[in-house]
Amino acid sequence: MMIFYKYKKVNNKCRHCIFFFILFILINKIVKVWSKDFYIKDTDLKNLSDIINKNQYNNELTLYFLDSYYDMTLVHFTIDIPVQSNISFIGNKNGTVFDYKHDKRGRLIFNYSTNKGETVKMENIIFENFNSFGITFTEILLVFATSDNFYFIINNCTFRNNENRIFRSEITCEERSHSEPSIVFNNCNFYNNTQGIIGVSNESSIFDDNRDECSTIDIKNSIFINNAAIIYSHHSHVEIDNCYFSRIENYSLNNKNIVFYSSRNIFSNLIIKNSIFKYINTQCSLPLIDGENIKLDLSSSLFGEQSQYTIKNVQLNSIYINSKAILYFIYNNVVIDNLEVEDIKCVGDDDKSSFLLFDSGEDKKSLNINKLSIKNGVSNGGFIKINGYSNKLVISNSFINNIKSSGSIIESKSKNSEVIITQMNFGSNVNFNKFGCGNIHFSNDLAISINNSNFTNNINESNGGVLCLNNISSLKFNLTSNIFSSNISDNGGALYIKGGEDFTNNQKNDENENGIGYISDNSFINNEAKNYAGIAGGGIYSPKSVNKSLFDLSQCEIYNNTVNSYWDNYTSAPSYIVLNTKIENYIKIYSGDYLPLSFTLYDEYDKIIEDITKYNSITLKITLQRTENDIEESNDKILLYGNSEIFVNGLCIFKKFRIYANTGIYILNFKIENYNNDITFKFNDIEIMVMPCKENQIKMYKKKKGIFYCENPICNENCPINSTAICIPAYKELINDVNKNKCHCVPGWKDDNCNTKIFMNYKKINLGMNMITIPIIITIIFITIFIFKNRKQGIIMHIGFFKVIIFSVGILLFFISNYFITYENYIECSLNLFFKHIGIVTVISIFYIIIGFNIELGAKFDMNDENNIKNAKNKSLLFSDEDFVTSEIIIKSSKRYSTENVNESSLNNLEDNTYSGDVKKKKDHSNLEKIIFKSLIENKLKNERSFNFSNTIKNLYKPESNIMKSANDIEITSNSLNRLEKQNQIFEKNIRATHSLFILVIITYIMVSLIIILMIIYEIKNINQIYLTNEASDNIIQNINGEWSYKCPLEDFDLSLNSIEFIFFIIILLKGRHIYNYCFIFQCTHQITYSSGVAVIMGPLINIISYNVLNDQRFSKNIFDILLNCLCYSFIYYLFIWDKIYYIMKKQGNNSKVYFLFSMHEKCAFHNSYKCGCILKVKSDDNLSIINKYMLLYRYCSKPFIIMNKRIKRINIKSVINEFNAFDIINIIDEKGNSKKNNNEINTDEKSNNEKK
Repeated sequence: MMIFYKYKKVNNKCRHCIFFFILFILINKIVKVWSKDFYIKDTDLKNLSDIINKNQYNNELTLYFLDSYYDMTLVHFTIDIPVQSNISFIGNKNGTVFDYKHDKRGRLIFNYSTNKGETVKMENIIFENFNSFGITFTEILLVFATSDNFYFIINNCTFRNNENRIFRSEITCEERSHSEPSIVFNNCNFYNNTQGIIGVSNESSIFDDNRDECSTIDIKNSIFINNAAIIYSHHSHVEIDNCYFSRIENYSLNNKNIVFYSSRNIFSNLIIKNSIFKYINTQCSLPLIDGENIKLDLSSSLFGEQSQYTIKNVQLNSIYINSKAILYFIYNNVVIDNLEVEDIKCVGDDDKSSFLLFDSGEDKKSLNINKLSIKNGVSNGGFIKINGYSNKLVISNSFINNIKSSGSIIESKSKNSEVIITQMNFGSNVNFNKFGCGNIHFSNDLAISINNSNFTNNINESNGGVLCLNNISSLKFNLTSNIFSSNISDNGGALYIKGGEDFTNNQKNDENENGIGYISDNSFINNEAKNYAGIAGGGIYSPKSVNKSLFDLSQCEIYNNTVNSYWDNYTSAPSYIVLNTKIENYIKIYSGDYLPLSFTLYDEYDKIIEDITKYNSITLKITLQRTENDIEESNDKILLYGNSEIFVNGLCIFKKFRIYANTGIYILNFKIENYNNDITFKFNDIEIMVMPCKENQIKMYKKKKGIFYCENPICNENCPINSTAICIPAYKELINDVNKNKCHCVPGWKDDNCNTKIFMNYKKINLGMNMITIPIIITIIFITIFIFKNRKQGIIMHIGFFKVIIFSVGILLFFISNYFITYENYIECSLNLFFKHIGIVTVISIFYIIIGFNIELGAKFDMNDENNIKNAKNKSLLFSDEDFVTSEIIIKSSKRYSTENVNESSLNNLEDNTYSGDVKKKKDHSNLEKIIFKSLIENKLKNERSFNFSNTIKNLYKPESNIMKSANDIEITSNSLNRLEKQNQIFEKNIRATHSLFILVIITYIMVSLIIILMIIYEIKNINQIYLTNEASDNIIQNINGEWSYKCPLEDFDLSLNSIEFIFFIIILLKGRHIYNYCFIFQCTHQITYSSGVAVIMGPLINIISYNVLNDQRFSKNIFDILLNCLCYSFIYYLFIWDKIYYIMKKQGNNSKVYFLFSMHEKCAFHNSYKCGCILKVKSDDNLSIINKYMLLYRYCSKPFIIMNKRIKRINIKSVINEFNAFDIINIIDEKGNSKKNNNEINTDEKSNNEKK
């Protein structure tokens, strides 16, 4: 074991004072302050306890964990640390991972016993995958202390994917020794921890109100996402500041259910500041914050009983609960300052779900709310509820908007209440409980003051659109400077006030000259009472039991408040009912099933009846009877539950309608109750077919009714039913035995508890792929070697040796990619993507270059007239009769030219510089002709940049030239020179166009390759998952057969590349068809066209289809892709390469006629025409000069750059054009020489024939 450490001595130097130096030495000897550093390797973990415990004799001990990963299972169980000095655990700056690998070994237990204020600090460490296998009180970090004089600081750490509580402290403290928190979590992250986060407790037996101050914990600047059981507190003080909480779930610890916070006693304190709660959606009825006497349910509450609470600068967003309350405070004062709430849904049991529930108990307690902002909420009970014997409610500077509640928005049922509301905006709230009273409801002994507030657009389905005071026994009422506008209720559009039985007597005893109620400077505008009898107040309604002199309304503004007005422009009585539930023919159910149905009530104008206060007694009842064709059973063997519902807001919804009946066909009957007029049912009879029980269900009987029903089998608690397993019944009837029913894993899962995934086995696919791919790869390698050895053959050299080799490499890369097509991790997936698409893009690039060059340089002939060239841009590239004018002049003028300076070496050099075509150059040129051509070449070399061939020709024919003096019988026409100049311009244009195409393809190829590489790098989310398949990874998906497979994040990018490649193959196919009838093109363009057609049908399109159709069938997808893609690209390869192998083996590799398309036809001898329709004979003259010129042109078009003096330079197009001109003269001389030779041979043959005659 290697341990590295160093000592840091305190050294304060004084250069000018010996006294201070000596004093420093003495102090250093006495105090001996230094620190000790250790650098811990992964292999040192098993001795970590010894390292710490044997090196605490200094004040500071620092442990540096510089590696990125530590396997905590190397530690033998726990690491017990008696803290005797300051200890620091420091990870690297990117976070050091402590991986427990789903085990409990490696726990850290700190025991503070010296009470000297030692500090343990942890920084930059990631704790993950801890699991105690259900053993409670086995946390990752455990702290014991006998006082609060210690510090435990967690800074910049991450806790993720742990399956046990993370931290617990047990402090025995009776008196606080300092004001700072002993435990601090700062800038930490908590992700996916399923069984608890923090537990703090003070185990002192002293009963003291300040007992919680001894056990303090601060949680600051931290993030909690997808965790359970955040905090458990026992006699402790918890403060949360600037934290974010999302997706909190419940967990049971020590038989106590915890969601966010739990406290078991009255001496716990919770403070939350500057924090955000979002997306909380618990699915069970458990408290979010709970205690012995405190509950904050989220599915129950958020803050709870018998603890003191301060909520300051907190945001609550997107919270969904299904019972009691989000904020639940009991028996203590509560202060809420600057609380923002949005999108709250409290959907627990009817009238038992709230946002805030405050219970003062027997003693008077206060709820003080300042700067409360609530909008967009739903509650299945009163939104804010106040209970208790005596309490005080203060609401100021608050905003409550768009709350829909089955009860009052603010409701107090306390015996004695003091209420103060100032500067509150209360608008667009709805109490849709027709038995409720008011959106704000108070009762009993009440002293209420409402000032400077606005109440607008509120609706109550019963009495009091805004404020309802009923069952009043004593009232002191102050209503000053408020606005009540556009509020609606059944009675009292704005206010509803009704005294209780004792109110009249109390009123007589308490009356004074000013009365007991004071209303001044208020506005009641456009409020509406929708009472059908038309007797209730539109703005204010007070029953006769209240003395008329209760209020003086003379100081208020009251107008446009209406009674019995319709909310809409027009309406009528209920007319008909429509079924909302979609039903086709009949409904199949099993006995005992629920049948949800929904109905809507319309008026005669086809509008939904929303004013339920008029028709709140309309009830829809459902009965069931057998059809006329099925009367074997009597109707008394039918049992219905939840078959009667009322219309609310025009809707009647049957959520709990349940049918018990024997097998058969039934009809649903509907009946309206509590309404005297007729209502039509606008839907057909609903036919119900009660089916026999499913194969996996148990047939049970209700003996009294003689009715059978179907019941799902019940298995033991460890069976994950409805997720990874199904319960198979042991008996088909009567008995549902949990001990005998069998837990059966669904496809894709295995082991006893069905918690292990079954991954797809690719062995058969890989075996078949090897059988297909290996022979193809070997064939490609041998063919590539063959091409390399014959690279100087014309059929390879003229098309481009490197093009053929690069094409073969592209095909080879594609077939190599098949070895990674069954990828099981990211590295294999990225290799498959890289090799596959680099190979295909390589093939596309070669095809595009070859097709592009042939489009630019080829020409299309009119088959009716071979002398008419349609492609005007290439017209001058062909030889006409004028091509031979210059050669005639040169040859005829050379007869008088001297040959004295001709030597053998010059002739040899000249022959070496001439172009070698498909046919060996003839050796019968006259020395004079060669000398003339040599002079032209030399002149070109001397003036490489400025050389103009036409000027050189002109110089040959100057009057002082010896050649011209001897050629008086020949005249050079200006037409020949002009045609030559025009030809040079077209040459330059074609070469530039092809060079641009070549460069564009190369740049595009490089960019695509870089994009592929960068995308592969970008998608690397977790370096640990590159090589291994993790069952918990988000990239694991279940296939249609149940088996699991790795889903690569690059698949969408692969789809995009396939789509682009598919488009390019279509483009190449269209371009190939365009030049199908061209001349002066290579034969391989036809093969490329055929190959592109195959690629369009069986190439990338196959991958696109398999991605969209077989994405969840990985096994079938791989087979589909391998078979068709291998067939496609092997066909493409062999189709492109076959002619090169075939003609080389037939010794025709240098015969341009077999790989270059150019042929001319002779005129019909009988009709002297090309257009007569007769079969024309191909000319025996192969026009090799023209073919050779095109070969040279294709060659230069493929070389936009040259290497000169070890530097890459752009090719000089002017020099290329001059070489073409020189090449013309060589061909002219050769052809004239051949012509003369042929003429002499003909004359010789004629003479011999005459002699024979």
